[in-house]
Amino acid sequence: MVAIAAHELHNPLAAISVLAHVLQDQHDTITASSIDVAGVRPVPGRVPVLEIIVEQLADINAKPGEIQVSCSPGLTVVADRAEFSMMLANYLDNALAYAGPPVEIQAAEREGCAEIRVTDHGPGVPASFIPHLFERFARAPETEHKAEGTGLGLWIVRAFARANSGDAWYEPSRAGGSSFCLRLPLAQSPQDASAG
Repeated sequence: MVAIAAHELHNPLAAISVLAHVLQDQHDTITASSIDVAGVRPVPGRVPVLEIIVEQLADINAKPGEIQVSCSPGLTVVADRAEFSMMLANYLDNALAYAGPPVEIQAAEREGCAEIRVTDHGPGVPASFIPHLFERFARAPETEHKAEGTGLGLWIVRAFARANSGDAWYEPSRAGGSSFCLRLPLAQSPQDASAG
């Protein structure tokens, strides 16, 4: 919290604004502090991707048609379940906060990994800001009025993704809007594991 305040405190109004953001975004703040103190130490296991997607949809209480999902029921990754869940939650929160529905979640096997994409149909990310998207405290000036936050969510996603032997990145959507992507290692099928 001290780091966040030190980064943002330029004048008294900024101080009040930052305190409000920190209080509203406690989960990301606590997670970032934990990463600073202990690093990321995932406890990997077999995690069904569709199961995590369904849990997240239940948590955000999405209305029918707001979020469309395409995922094979058998797609399974090796990852820390809680960290994977938080990665997807941050992507979904951003899509709904900055672009709104409809949002698409697509998960598929690609080049020996599982690739999860959260795509919206909003205005997209300004080209000048794309290189800074996953930086700590990054918030595009053009979008600050749309949603509250500390600019830690995407930084946390990338830290967790890389600690789980994957990665996180952004691509402009072909239909306009944004695609936030996540790659995680595929779990071997039980048959493959027993054969090895």
